[in-house]
Amino acid sequence: MSRGGAWVVLTSCAIACGQAPQEPTTTTELREGVVARVGQDEIRAETVALIAAQQAITPKQALELAVRDALFASALREREDTASLVAVAERAALGRALLEELRAQANQAGPPTPGEVQAVIARHWYQVDRPAGARTIHVVALSKEPKDKAPAHAVAEQLRTAVAGAKTAEEFEKAAKQVASPDIEVKVESLPAVAPDGRVVPDKPPLPNAPAGELDKAYATAANALTQPGDQSGIVETAHGFHVIMLLERTPAVVMPEAQRSKVVSREVLADRARALESELVKLVHRKTEVQIDSAARELTARVSVAP
Repeated sequence: MSRGGAWVVLTSCAIACGQAPQEPTTTTELREGVVARVGQDEIRAETVALIAAQQAITPKQALELAVRDALFASALREREDTASLVAVAERAALGRALLEELRAQANQAGPPTPGEVQAVIARHWYQVDRPAGARTIHVVALSKEPKDKAPAHAVAEQLRTAVAGAKTAEEFEKAAKQVASPDIEVKVESLPAVAPDGRVVPDKPPLPNAPAGELDKAYATAANALTQPGDQSGIVETAHGFHVIMLLERTPAVVMPEAQRSKVVSREVLADRARALESELVKLVHRKTEVQIDSAARELTARVSVAP
């Protein structure tokens, strides 16, 4: 892999410090694939080609940059106060090169498969394919035991009559709380928008990979059957009890345009593939490579100030 990325970083640093590297003055025969050697650093032909392509310059100019970078790296290695910067820059450049290679491998696997596309859409459904929903307030007569069903249903009938004239959430709640029931628990609550399939549709995008909340499917179906704010359902039975539901708001569906959706999904699929390849590589390397961390590392790194 090329260390051209690290050399470019070091060149920028050296130029900023006002230093001017000396151009090489000798030529010699080098092993195949190597176009220059600066001290112990070899500059390979593919490194020069990569620099030329990335910076849109000629191979000769790219070679000059690579040689300068290597000279600066050599100079920095000799200074105690900057020697560690070279290793850090080289590791970063090599890491980036590896990630670029993994991304290339992911791209070579071909176009996204239907399964990959569905996985991305399921994960980013809120931005890509958000269903319409119904925001509601409801009152429920809870039936915690089978023996509670009949009395809970009777209380629900009283609740339905009590809230029939309500047009706002405040009126609905006030009317529902007028129904006294010593044996059956009654609960009034406003709920977030829910899609017909039971998915909760939050006001803001959920965190990445956060599971979508769900409401009882019978409740979701009844809520989405209401069309106008203020509309009320009949008595709806769920696993929790008997509900009376009032619609507060219909929330619209949001479907990303196909052209944008295709780009977003393709990019995410490539990222998923690259992450999977990276994870497997890390596991493989970790099995073969001993990793040791000094016991004082946490204390030492805690002293490092990190800009916000």
